[in-house]
Amino acid sequence: MNIEKLETGSLTATLKVKLSPEDYNPGVEKALKEQRKSAVLPGFRPGQVPMTLIKKRVGKAVLVNEVERLIDENLRNYLQQNAIRVLGQPLPKHAEADHNNWDEPGEFEFAYEMGLAPSIDVELDKVKVEYPVVDVNDELVQKEVDDMRRRFGKLENGTVSEANDMLLGDMIELASDGSMKEGGIMHRATRTRRTWPACWAWTMTGSTTSKATSSSA
Repeated sequence: MNIEKLETGSLTATLKVKLSPEDYNPGVEKALKEQRKSAVLPGFRPGQVPMTLIKKRVGKAVLVNEVERLIDENLRNYLQQNAIRVLGQPLPKHAEADHNNWDEPGEFEFAYEMGLAPSIDVELDKVKVEYPVVDVNDELVQKEVDDMRRRFGKLENGTVSEANDMLLGDMIELASDGSMKEGGIMHRATRTRRTWPACWAWTMTGSTTSKATSSSA
């Protein structure tokens, strides 16, 4: 496979891709053999369908898939190896591919247009950044410890929860009259008792609680 980059502007380029039968034939033949193994046609035993019939039925589709796979794989490798920063994805130029003959395959040629990311130079030595200083006191440390104990604590079945317990249950959106809202949201989640919205009903069937005392920091 040959890939050639043509500059078409300061921030645009075109990739010319050319494939020969030596590039795609091995993959096509392998895929056709796999198709033959599973092919079932009247008058033939499974796996014994003549290859000519396999090619007639699926040969073109297999060829297209293999060519597309090779182009995708090699374009990605080319962009990575040459450190080309593309905005979005390369876009195929369909006019360039119209002359390709899929019924009598030989050499295939394709073209892809690209938008290139501009190069930006930043003089970091002239940039001033103020770093906030956090006073890590005992209260913050204890708060983080308590949060970790709640998140990673052992789940236990329970019917009564305390203010800081983590609850696993179903949240069901209710209508203004307190009934289940038609088409409303139903969501299973883990939350602390103090953080669920007032407009949600919390169903305790099968719910579990995670105790802050059930896991040490």
